[in-house]
Amino acid sequence: MRIGGLGEPAASHKLRRLAEEGWVSFGENHDGVDWWTTAAKAHRLGATRLIKRFPVKVGREVVEDVVAEARRLNRDPQRSRRIVVIYLFGSVLTGQDDDLAGDIDIVVEVAKRKCAAEELKALERAELPERAKHIEFMERLMWSSTSLLRSLKKVSNKISLHAMHDLTILGTPYRQVYAFDAEREAEVPFDPEIRRAELKPEADQDLAVVPPPKAIRPWPALDDTDAPVTLATEAAMLAEHLWTNGWEVEKIAARVRADVSNIENYLASRSLISGLLAPRFDAALDRTIGPFVAREERRSRLTHVTIDRRGTPSVDVDIYTHLEMHCIGGMRYVDKSRGRFHGVPARLVPEVERIAKASLLWAERMQPKTSGLRLDAFVFHDPDHEQREPLGRPAMDFRPLKKPMLELLDAMWAHPRGKYEGHERQLEVSISSSISDISYSVGTSHQPGYVRKRVRKALAAPLRLVLDPLLQKWSSLLDGRTHYAISVRGSDLED
Repeated sequence: MRIGGLGEPAASHKLRRLAEEGWVSFGENHDGVDWWTTAAKAHRLGATRLIKRFPVKVGREVVEDVVAEARRLNRDPQRSRRIVVIYLFGSVLTGQDDDLAGDIDIVVEVAKRKCAAEELKALERAELPERAKHIEFMERLMWSSTSLLRSLKKVSNKISLHAMHDLTILGTPYRQVYAFDAEREAEVPFDPEIRRAELKPEADQDLAVVPPPKAIRPWPALDDTDAPVTLATEAAMLAEHLWTNGWEVEKIAARVRADVSNIENYLASRSLISGLLAPRFDAALDRTIGPFVAREERRSRLTHVTIDRRGTPSVDVDIYTHLEMHCIGGMRYVDKSRGRFHGVPARLVPEVERIAKASLLWAERMQPKTSGLRLDAFVFHDPDHEQREPLGRPAMDFRPLKKPMLELLDAMWAHPRGKYEGHERQLEVSISSSISDISYSVGTSHQPGYVRKRVRKALAAPLRLVLDPLLQKWSSLLDGRTHYAISVRGSDLED
């Protein structure tokens, strides 16, 4: 189990503290896994929307518009439901006119119209949308009431709808602002006094269930520090959680369908984790991951981060012997949540994992700067390289390159063009230090027929007019430690 990047046992301890504070509630332990639900505090937080604050006076004017819209909806003969009560609570009720409010808290109760059963069913059927056959049963059942509330909410984005349950949980002051008799089909007088909801008895409230504290269980002993670990990250996280909950290695291996040795070696590697240094973004990939490279290990590391044209990141971290440059294992993330260790020596698992996580952070921050482009970034860490800390410099923006790169690719791609031919045509800008190279390729590397050639200076001149000023702007960031490759494909011209 991982919570906010925490492994076990820290994740379980964090959840228990959140339960003590009323944010989550323990449900049950099912087949070794702890199940949690959100509690009252989280429900209220989820109902709070982050919008620009506004004067209470403005909120009260919106309440008048809400009542007017309720009257209009209740006059509609095609509706099967009626709005019977509207309560106002929160800062718009209790604040002064010049105070600021975050939203307009209202409780709306809806009731069926009093008409013949067949007529009511006909009205309900008519209210369903054309896509009704694709809607879940419970959603269809509630559609008439839900659509009425949606219409009311369209009055203003400042409106926050609540159930009467919220008033009884909070015991907050409230006032009725509208009342309607669904049986008489008429608006009726209501009590304008501010009242306070009666708190539910403590036993009936949504109090968080706090599980008993877990005993700290030592990780298995790491007998062979070079023992390889090959395991999916999802299975690894589940193995941590099951171990924390008292399961033995053999049972865990059977549950996650992995070799006993891989589970044992991975769990043993957890004992080598010391401290929780959070990654810090820097424009240079090597500075982002640098603090997580173990200097005492005489190994080389190659980190490759890719952000594809759809913005999906992937990360590869491979470990090599220092002199022979033989790959002894690594880790790959195919996206932000799915990763896999492949043959990583157990003692290196925490380091590889942290490098990969820092790389994912870098990719996440770079993704908005690569829209429609493919970015490949490579860092080779030699054990003799000086370790460099992140400087917190802003991300490089590669987006200005997209248009001139596509124009150059279009100019180099001969006509006539075959259908689906575009994915084999690629234009790439390679940047290392302040030196750049522009190349055009046809086919797939290491496959028969593959051709790659540098683009002539005269043809690349329009792209250079955009690229060269960017290189000058980024000169302090391009120091040769990180190599970048930015590319577009012919398929982008076919869209």
